[in-house]
Formats: sequence, C-alpha cells, structure tokens
Amino acid sequence: MQQYDCSESTTDKELENLAAEHEYQAEIGYVTDDGHWLKLARSEKIRILTAETVTFLWMGMKV
Repeated sequence: MQQYDCSESTTDKELENLAAEHEYQAEIGYVTDDGHWLKLARSEKIRILTAETVTFLWMGMKV
C-alpha cells in the first residue's frame, strides 16, 4: 500500500512508474484523529500490463 497526502481540492492524482503485471486500486478517505482510516470511495481494480503512468480521477472514480 502507498499513501499520498493531498488537499481536499485535489481532483486527480497521477501515479508514475507503475510496475507491469500488477493490479492497482485507488481509495480516498481521511485519517481520523485517533489514526483510523475513514474510506470515502474506492475505484475498480485495474491491471497494468506494461510500465506506464496512470491518472486517477477522483470525482467519477474513473481510471
């Protein structure tokens, strides 16, 4: 798992150098004051066939 900090106004996040032959899934949410994860939304899984850059669009959770 990889965590990225972003502001509340962030609408997309570009991830570079994804490993080939792996599945990825994006999830957005908040870390609560007591350290727990509060999930707001989760994307469908995608499979990367070759090393590439992918942009996750949060608003529609499109990949």
